Amino acid sequence: MSAVWKHEMRLYFHSLTAYVFGAFLLAFVGIGSVLYNLQAAVSNFEFVLSFGCMVFVVIVPILTMRVIAEERKQKTDQLLYALPVTTTQVILGKYLALLAVYVIPLCMICLYPLIFSRFGEVYLLTSYGAIAAFFIMAEVCFLFRAVVLFGTLWLFNA
Repeated sequence: MSAVWKHEMRLYFHSLTAYVFGAFLLAFVGIGSVLYNLQAAVSNFEFVLSFGCMVFVVIVPILTMRVIAEERKQKTDQLLYALPVTTTQVILGKYLALLAVYVIPLCMICLYPLIFSRFGEVYLLTSYGAIAAFFIMAEVCFLFRAVVLFGTLWLFNA
């Protein structure tokens, strides 16, 4: 499983996928924070993340459809079937790599409430609770796609 995770992380960061994903997520949350926190002078950071939920409509399909399409394009999907790991371990490695790519920009988003608290009163507990909910929402979206991916691999492997 760790070999699959390392391979996926290498693929994400040797192509532009992880960088474009991170930039898109940070730009979307940044625009939301400008609109809600700075322009409207509201100190609730959780409104920004409700605006940021729209990003999952675009990001989740792009990231998850790339997982198998890239394997088929490079003809390495047959190599995955020949590895001494189960299909579940392959899916789990790909899922954890996808979560790791998501956590990197999310760690940068965790700095936003601290920056805003320097200029006004921000409710840090609700802000970080909203960030945790944002993470869990993405985790569930990625998990759903991983289950679909597992079903796809299981059908092609049967």
